[in-house]
Amino acid sequence: VALRHLLAKELAGKPDKLPADYKERAEHIKSKLSSGETRKWIRVVRNLTYQQQQGSLSSADRKLLGRAMHLLSEELALAQGIDQGEAETRLLSIIKRAADANDAELTVAMAN
Repeated sequence: VALRHLLAKELAGKPDKLPADYKERAEHIKSKLSSGETRKWIRVVRNLTYQQQQGSLSSADRKLLGRAMHLLSEELALAQGIDQGEAETRLLSIIKRAADANDAELTVAMAN
């Protein structure tokens, strides 16, 4: 439950601005993924998912997003005692809810 709460909270946060240069961005993301810190993995997923929604995700970024998703689904599977496939399904559901909530907030902000 604590991990799912952390996921929901972090994914709903405002995405960080990533370096524009692909090499800098890749190094930045790889350092977060190799940190071993779940919170950093979640932020990588949040930031790259946002970039993907904006239509600007390179093939290298997609691979890093896949790696981050794999790490998080493994963590979720261990924490919840479920298989990785189920964990991945739950993770995708949490990401979708967070993205929908962020879209709703953006729509309200743009209307004001």
